[in-house]
Amino acid sequence: MTIETTHYPRGPLGWAILGCGRVADKRIAPAINAVAEARLAAVCSRSADKARDFAAQHNAARAHYSIDALLADPSVQIVYIATPNDRHLADTLRCLEAGKHVMVDKPIALSSADARTMIDTARRLNLRLGVMHQQRFHPANLDAIRLIRDGTLGRLLMVRAQVGMWYPPTGNWRLDRATSGGGVLMDLGPHLLDIVSEIGGPVAQVKAECRNLAFTYGVEDFCCARLAFANGAVGLCDMAYCYHDYGGRLEVFGEKGSFVVRGSLQQARQYQSWLRIGEQTDPPNEGAYPDCFIDAIRDFSTAVITGRPAAISTAGVLHAMEVIESIYKSGTECHSVPVAHGAHKRA
Repeated sequence: MTIETTHYPRGPLGWAILGCGRVADKRIAPAINAVAEARLAAVCSRSADKARDFAAQHNAARAHYSIDALLADPSVQIVYIATPNDRHLADTLRCLEAGKHVMVDKPIALSSADARTMIDTARRLNLRLGVMHQQRFHPANLDAIRLIRDGTLGRLLMVRAQVGMWYPPTGNWRLDRATSGGGVLMDLGPHLLDIVSEIGGPVAQVKAECRNLAFTYGVEDFCCARLAFANGAVGLCDMAYCYHDYGGRLEVFGEKGSFVVRGSLQQARQYQSWLRIGEQTDPPNEGAYPDCFIDAIRDFSTAVITGRPAAISTAGVLHAMEVIESIYKSGTECHSVPVAHGAHKRA
């Protein structure tokens, strides 16, 4: 069926959360409740007790115990998919076919093929599909993108991104390859690749190494990748579950200057940035962590209400997944792998 375009009032829109896990509890529900354009209309979990407790804790109007009940709820316009990665495709398609706009946790899916199916379905039904790439909204990351686009740093030469955390063996589904689709690259990679692709443009080729440096669980705990951008610039990315870091590091180098950020790629409490143009280095800029989840929820809600494009394009999300697949292939085969392009136009 085809859903006709709906023009909403200025808000708030009714959001529902499908899946009541830790991220939904700590980040998504509080963010929805903090946005004037949104309200938490419902939550859904296979556990009735968990759904009731979650709804009570976050002031959701309704608690559902099945996706059928959730999709039949007329108070819900947008569903946030917070289920494990292997459920993203099926859950997103169910919600779209029921006429709901969807925002899905990263990664969008287990493969670029699944991502295309989700994107094509949303387009066919004239509905919005968003992905939670919240770190794009960090002011320091936005500065990095702007400084390249407005020419302040000159022609881009290299961008480097690094993020890590200590993630020992647990019973978490993220360490099960069948459920998660991969390890640190599938978990942290979407954020890094989204940002470096916004800075550097389309990635043409990758050379990578994915391995286990500290832990022997069934997914990689370390990944490093060299990216060759189509414009000739170079990217270097590394991600780890096996070292302690504080908020990640982003470095952008152009012909005229450089911009370095510490603490903008995870939820660090503080961040610092340094801008250097020629021989002149500005005093460091310091700030407290902005809640990027709030900004992401507000942006998507406003896009649905007004009809304007969301900040995170589905074309960019798809490209990040294509790069991830090429990194896994290169990391396994140990040679450079061209990136298979599906789309680069910003949607």
